[in-house]
Amino acid sequence: MDDFEKRWARLRDQLGAEARGEAQPRLCSQRTLFGIKSSVEAAIDQVAAEQEERAQRKLEAERQRRREAAGARGAEARGGADGPAGTANAADGTVDASADAADGEDL
Repeated sequence: MDDFEKRWARLRDQLGAEARGEAQPRLCSQRTLFGIKSSVEAAIDQVAAEQEERAQRKLEAERQRRREAAGARGAEARGGADGPAGTANAADGTVDASADAADGEDL
C-alpha cells in the first residue's frame, strides 16, 4: 500500500471512529490534503506578493539613484561635458578635441 492509500485508509478509519462515537472529532482542516487554500491563506499570499513587489520597486529605484549619482560623479571627474580638454564622451571616457577646434582655439 502506497502513501496515498495509507492516508485515505487513516482518514476512513478516523471518520468511521468519529461516526460511531468512539473518537472525538478532530479539529483540523483537510484542505491541505487536497491542496485547497483558505481565504485567509489567499489573502496572506496576496499581501506578501504586494510587499515583495514594493520591495523590488524600492530596490530598483535605489540602484537607479546610485547609478545616476555615480555617473554624475564620473562626469565631474572627467571635467564635465565641456571640460578644459574638450567634450567628454561618457561611453568610453575619451575626450573629443574637435569641440575646441570648432571654437577656433589652437590645440
